Amino acid sequence: MTQKRPVRSCGRCAKRVITGWCWPDGFVCVSCVRHGVRRRGRCPSCGRERPLPGRDGAGEPVCVDCAGITTSFFCKVCGAEGELWFSKTCLR
Repeated sequence: MTQKRPVRSCGRCAKRVITGWCWPDGFVCVSCVRHGVRRRGRCPSCGRERPLPGRDGAGEPVCVDCAGITTSFFCKVCGAEGELWFSKTCLR
């Protein structure tokens, strides 16, 4: 018998989905993760220029390290940080 995954609400967009990640700021759907990883800028917490998929206590975008996110967004081929596709590789 196949066990169904629970439907959850994304803590960012409130969409009800079955796929996503449990991050420090709650459950985050795949769409919001992809949107966050595409957002690049200077992290207000550490000052480094990189993707800002996380959120701080005030809801502002921060890098994975400052948000406490353990998911890696580094390409295993070229080492660039950003959106990953198949086999943890970037589009390059």
